[in-house]
Amino acid sequence: MRSFLIALLLFVPRAVFAGDAGLQRDMDALEDRWALTKYEMTDKAQRLQNVQALHLEAAGLAQRYPGRAEPMIWEALVYILEAEVHSSTASLSALRSARELLEAAGKIDGAALNGAVHANLGSLYYEVPGWPISFGSNGKAEAHLRQALAHDRDGREANYFYGDFLLQRKRPKEALPYLEKALGVPIDPAHARADKGRNKEARDAYDKAKAALSR
Repeated sequence: MRSFLIALLLFVPRAVFAGDAGLQRDMDALEDRWALTKYEMTDKAQRLQNVQALHLEAAGLAQRYPGRAEPMIWEALVYILEAEVHSSTASLSALRSARELLEAAGKIDGAALNGAVHANLGSLYYEVPGWPISFGSNGKAEAHLRQALAHDRDGREANYFYGDFLLQRKRPKEALPYLEKALGVPIDPAHARADKGRNKEARDAYDKAKAALSR
């Protein structure tokens, strides 16, 4: 298994209801800065500085929209990004915080943002170590990822995550159709930075799956 601290995954949540234009606008702005930090920045000190700013921004989002699942999902995403940037065993505390936020968001609305709760919980469960080090679980991962697909069967994120999970479980033949579907989703100009970053990850996973099948 690859290091969960190097390659942690995050589902990028998107659309809310049309009546929530203010929340959507605020989340889009947060997503762009999150994607900049995750995919384009390379200096660790600068990335950590950005993560701290993102924590404040996500907390402000939760304060402006109390009782909503979507801001809690974004708070969790920032914790997961923090763990990725730190890339050390100290990251486990941030990942536990992310899991708690996602579970709380799921109790409010498990279908919020096209199943982002389940996609992110699934990615956490298959990327982190299992007991006694942490809470990783292949069974829980697959259950959550299947729920994410049920909410967003044709989406880039849900298909990429399930394909990557299958690839890491040494099931490349099963993974390929999901990774192909993820790569077939057009880039959304309004979310180009995040979509291009995820597409690169999907392409890398697809290439690994093809290479595994050719051996």
